[in-house]
Amino acid sequence: MRFKEKFIPKIPNILTFFRIILVPFFIYSLFGMSVFSGLAALLVFIIASISDYFDGYFARKWNIHTRLGEFIDPLADKILTGGAFVSFVILRDFSIPYLLIALILLREIIVTLFRLIALKKKKPIKTEYSGKVKTAFQMFTVICVLVILFIKKIFLSIRPDLINKEGISIWTDIAGTRAGGAIYYAPLILISISAFIALFSMVQYISKNREMIFTFSKKSGIDLIVKFFSTGFFIGYMPAASGTFGALIGAAFWILLSKYTFYYAVTAFFVALGIVISGYAEGKIFFEKDSSRIVIDEIAGMLIALLSFHFSLSLSGILYLVSGFLLFRIFDILKPPPIRNVQKYRAGIGIMLDDIIAAIFTNGLLQVLRFFIPFAA
Repeated sequence: MRFKEKFIPKIPNILTFFRIILVPFFIYSLFGMSVFSGLAALLVFIIASISDYFDGYFARKWNIHTRLGEFIDPLADKILTGGAFVSFVILRDFSIPYLLIALILLREIIVTLFRLIALKKKKPIKTEYSGKVKTAFQMFTVICVLVILFIKKIFLSIRPDLINKEGISIWTDIAGTRAGGAIYYAPLILISISAFIALFSMVQYISKNREMIFTFSKKSGIDLIVKFFSTGFFIGYMPAASGTFGALIGAAFWILLSKYTFYYAVTAFFVALGIVISGYAEGKIFFEKDSSRIVIDEIAGMLIALLSFHFSLSLSGILYLVSGFLLFRIFDILKPPPIRNVQKYRAGIGIMLDDIIAAIFTNGLLQVLRFFIPFAA
């Protein structure tokens, strides 16, 4: 009896952690080329989705509510579906823009940060109905895409002459012009709907919980906007390494936008905005000199550090990304002269200028890397 009393309350959390453990196996299978790997990816995701249903079912049936469960259950869903969506873009089997996935991930990051802050205040945020709809539709979307990929792998095993074909041409050969086009664009449509639902859910979470979360100063619209941008879409509220996470946001913008001309406008926007609002955030909201919550300077710094480079899924693209990120963080943390000297300036100029100089140093070293390493050209 004691064993049941101790074990039963843990079942929902066990199922949640089981779902997280399945994620690496799912991703590994998804990138496989064989029919078996396609089937394995589909089955593993379905099993993970079923475990999501049952951990909620048992929690309701036995009236089990824990702070860990309320946080880790939605986080497990985010890891599972987020990993799937990012993989779909990397695989390049369909025309899925980076921006759609970025919007979905942005929602998950912001809501997770809200949950962290709420847990710290011992006021856990309950899952909204829109959040449940978002998760259910995302899982449905992933299953549909996995079925399409599985079918594709079956046909490629039967007709190896189609292996070298890309994009919609494979599906037109398999199913005809109309049906092939519908199949090819179905993932794009489903993921677009998923992104819309995710953004609606994010707005609802922010709207319903803003009074509890934003209690650091006057709850005015201006303060909310300043917090949103100065903290890098609330990334600055991470309990540790907020500057590193801010730099990661800048790197994400580079990955998504570096091939477009308006990347330069985005960089200028973050630099100008940072100078304008970071001083206000420092003095009127956080009441702390160069507060760790202010990470717009790291975002702008990463954008400048990689300004003259373009991301691609190649050795050179990954080399620029990793080298640029590490070099920028080293300069930003160690602050060798003259970076350290500019911190004497007050307000937004002082907050932004050291990161801008660190970014210029980083870009210069990357230019040297480009010159001396042939595959980095």
